[in-house]
Amino acid sequence: MKNKSKIRMTLMVMGLVHLIAYFVLPYGKLSGLMGGLGDLGSALGLGDMYPKNLTGLAVSKMSDMLGGGPGVTFLFLIPVILGLLVLALNLMGKGRLSYGFSVGLSLVSIVVYGIIMACIAAFAAAGYGISFGGPVLLALSVAQFVVSVVGCVKNDGGKAKASGGKNVKAGRKDGKLIGVRGTYMGAEIPVKSGDKVVIGRDPSVCSIVVKDEKASRRHCEVSYNADNGMYMVTDQSSNGTFGGDGKRLPERTAVPMSAGSTIQIGKDGDVFRLG
Repeated sequence: MKNKSKIRMTLMVMGLVHLIAYFVLPYGKLSGLMGGLGDLGSALGLGDMYPKNLTGLAVSKMSDMLGGGPGVTFLFLIPVILGLLVLALNLMGKGRLSYGFSVGLSLVSIVVYGIIMACIAAFAAAGYGISFGGPVLLALSVAQFVVSVVGCVKNDGGKAKASGGKNVKAGRKDGKLIGVRGTYMGAEIPVKSGDKVVIGRDPSVCSIVVKDEKASRRHCEVSYNADNGMYMVTDQSSNGTFGGDGKRLPERTAVPMSAGSTIQIGKDGDVFRLG
């Protein structure tokens, strides 16, 4: 879970909300008179035939009584199934394809919630009026669609860890770290504008993991600004991060560096070129 991007985490939460909403969000609300009769029936031990809040679960229980049958029950379950599919896709998915499926599932959810809101009118005979659940869930599906499209465009595939020797294509607005010496020699690792890439030994906090024992758990941070094409390098180590001139960078101070500059992890460690 910790390696998932914010986009995937957002889609996973949205998918789960569809399930929770089935049990708690009301599509319809019982009118005052019918609500009073429902309370009276409950007090007399006749059961809760007409619940005040018409949730998806309540509709499923009432559908047979109102002549809807299994079809109505399934209609209200469709968004739950679609939401769980979005959750599963983004929990296990890593590429653009899972985002593409999320886009399609979100569109279907939008249509189904629209149909559900129209169907709630059929419950008017039982004293129900439209409540906020339908519009909220419709808005959720629209937001889910937008986030899925953003995921398709960015295609971040999660917060992936770089691996030694693997070339990863950077976007047009991305910076990059190019391995010059060491484990990542020849690798091109994207540095998205505004993000920080952490280099060090600890895989739980570092995007680029080096195996040199002289490297610190969290050795240094590299960020890139697409607006001016400059990098910022912050040394956070005990053994130092060195520039191409062989001088150690100031500790815990963000140092601006231009594309083409090199940094070295410790005196004898891995070397990376910026951009």
